[in-house]
Amino acid sequence: MIIFLISITKRKHKWYRALDITLVLLTTISLVYTFSYSESIAFRAGNPNPMDYAIGTIVLLLAIEGARRAVGLAIAAVTGFFLIYTYFGPLFPGFLKHAPYSFGEIINIQYLELEGVWGIPTGAMSTYIIIFLLFAGILVQTGMLSVFMDLAMKLFGRTTGGPAKVAVAASTLIGSVSGSAAANALLTGQISIPLMKGLGYKPTFAGAVEASVSSGG
Repeated sequence: MIIFLISITKRKHKWYRALDITLVLLTTISLVYTFSYSESIAFRAGNPNPMDYAIGTIVLLLAIEGARRAVGLAIAAVTGFFLIYTYFGPLFPGFLKHAPYSFGEIINIQYLELEGVWGIPTGAMSTYIIIFLLFAGILVQTGMLSVFMDLAMKLFGRTTGGPAKVAVAASTLIGSVSGSAAANALLTGQISIPLMKGLGYKPTFAGAVEASVSSGG
């Protein structure tokens, strides 16, 4: 919903704004339905009713569109492809062929059960990881990120391989406070990765350095 709300504030054409408002309303309806009937939905897993089909379809489409706007077309396209492949898999040749899944079974798995949108990853994200990300935001707003980055830059910025060493030092400092690899990469990566790329490091290497040091930090 946040993605669609942000889009509303940026849209100038009234038709695009109307589309975003519609998406926000659909998101609100799906969330209200899901949380209002969460217990009965859990008991109905494996036997969805017509309303579950409708809301489940809306949730999947909203998730794909939200991913497209937040991350890019690639993730949305891959997600859409595998959903289509799940349905049409029996028509594929050779080893690509798999057992048939009906539309109802797909909605049941993706909406009602723990393998789908409201599954274990979403639960972990909304329960645990969000705490670290909020704390990371506090570090940014209070200026602690700048302190850690400046300290790392002064220590290693002038040495051979400086940008990579800065990423290691900054991630170590921030990781000692945040305790989250994801928050660590989010904070330091937005500075260290462009810095490494600007000095000739390959994008893949820069990303690998940041990912590894954020996990270690």
